[in-house]
Amino acid sequence: MNCPQCQAPLATGDRFCRACGNALAPPDRGPAPGGGTLADPSEERQLWHGCPSVRSRLLLLVLWLLVGGGFLLLLPVTGPAGIAGAVVAGLLFLHQVFLALRDRLTLRYRLTTQRLFLIRGFLSRVQNEVELIRVDDVEVRQGVIDRMWGICTVRVVSTDRSHPELLLRSIIRPEAVKELIREYTQIRRKRSLHVESL
Repeated sequence: MNCPQCQAPLATGDRFCRACGNALAPPDRGPAPGGGTLADPSEERQLWHGCPSVRSRLLLLVLWLLVGGGFLLLLPVTGPAGIAGAVVAGLLFLHQVFLALRDRLTLRYRLTTQRLFLIRGFLSRVQNEVELIRVDDVEVRQGVIDRMWGICTVRVVSTDRSHPELLLRSIIRPEAVKELIREYTQIRRKRSLHVESL
């Protein structure tokens, strides 16, 4: 299906042309199975959700496990020093496990067709959000270790005064998340420009 105004190709469910911003007639959706009508496609809906991956801590977990195991293997040679080294390595290993679990349980990311959310906390929660229309830039940051594990940090810069920068840490498939944010930011801006021109 093409836009009647500029003939650009349209995706199923588009309410506005992505090329020229022309408002399209909504398709006849008919009644919902339980009576009533189906949700308007222009309503906010979730596109993606996630949390930090434990992959970011795997290298340190493996390192402290190997160090602790090495001390235990050399116990006949090292004596009490080997026991102390194995205990310290075990505590550092448990510390990394704790940090990985803490991140998994206390950080949530959510992207909708209109907003990006960063939710912190376990029992009590703090929710930061940025309207996609205010997003200025999306950047993918990836170090050498992150590249090994296929994760990265997505940095979102916006004109929002309370949250000018949101960091989505240890994301799997970061390019897909970045492109979703970029695509729906452009859609929101085009719709806003079209509404203002009416």
